[in-house]
Amino acid sequence: MGGTSTDVSLCEGGIAFTNINKVGNLPVNIPMIDVHTIGAGGGSIAYLDKGGVLKVGPESAGSDPGPACYGKGIKPTVTDANLVLGRIRSDYFLSGNMKISDKRAINSIKQIAKNLNISIEEAAEGILAVANSNMEKALRVISLERGHDPRDFSLISFGGAGGLHACDISSNLEMKRVIFPINPGVLSAMGMLVADYFRDFSKSVFMTNDSGIYEKIVSEFSILKKKLAREFAGKNMKLLYYIDARYKRQSHELIIPFGKSFVNTFHKEHKKMYGYLKRESPIEIVNIRLRGIVKNPGFDSPELKPKTKSIQKDSLDLYYNGKRVKSLLLNRENLYPDYRFGGPAVVMEPTSTLFIPPGFKCIVDNYGNITASNI
Repeated sequence: MGGTSTDVSLCEGGIAFTNINKVGNLPVNIPMIDVHTIGAGGGSIAYLDKGGVLKVGPESAGSDPGPACYGKGIKPTVTDANLVLGRIRSDYFLSGNMKISDKRAINSIKQIAKNLNISIEEAAEGILAVANSNMEKALRVISLERGHDPRDFSLISFGGAGGLHACDISSNLEMKRVIFPINPGVLSAMGMLVADYFRDFSKSVFMTNDSGIYEKIVSEFSILKKKLAREFAGKNMKLLYYIDARYKRQSHELIIPFGKSFVNTFHKEHKKMYGYLKRESPIEIVNIRLRGIVKNPGFDSPELKPKTKSIQKDSLDLYYNGKRVKSLLLNRENLYPDYRFGGPAVVMEPTSTLFIPPGFKCIVDNYGNITASNI
């Protein structure tokens, strides 16, 4: 979750790819990482529609003018709501290098509170509840609607704004664990540095799974392997084989790994995705896809230093679930391996802020990642 959008993806043993996706409302039929994006970020604007219903996004204040608390804009945003509720410290935004205004955040939400005849804090909580609901819907799209139970997964939160919402979202979806990686605001940039290099090649074949189909597909892959060898050289290259398959007379395909049991794999994936399978129906192989991967050596993440001194525990007053509560205030840079704490807590750091609600227990691992659990 960043300033303008939230990107969600489900990883079951690895990064998932799809050949059917959307950019905005436009369908795109090319292989890409399976990421679902919605207009929900720190800059998403809150407003009342013509019927008086509170809405958040997809319109965003962006970086200019930005949230009202930045000093230029006047429209209320998710960031302003978090500031009003005390989950963001105005004196420690970007480690104190950027000054933001509590007063401007309060003023931006006043009109919504007045129109709804509630307090400013209640209006701010309502803004966050609507934003969280929008993100929960996105998580359901990539999990429940595709045959996965979100309770079987951990929620990994990153981006500048993700840490303020992840625990509440995980509770609403009954997920038991949230992982906050070290440096969450720049995790995507770090990913660019350590990601493997790969190249995709594809070929349309239009075959039906009759006798000898496996050998025919292997023969077609040999053509792509020669092309890959010419255009994408690398030591110790790993090859991954995929096919686009569908039941006969369908107009959409599933990308599945290719192997001797690809027919059973297709039936299984089709049932998981659409809720049914048709073993009696012929399967059409539309395309074959070959991916060559060259490992990126990347870099080793440094381990945290062991405990050298006691951590200073400050407190702050914040608004949560309709009432004022005392919260623990921590600086993430001071944490050490195996340090444990519980919510309510606010964890400050240069690239993000984490909000840990009551009922969550946290532990820091050797690399500074924080795991929050509400079991």
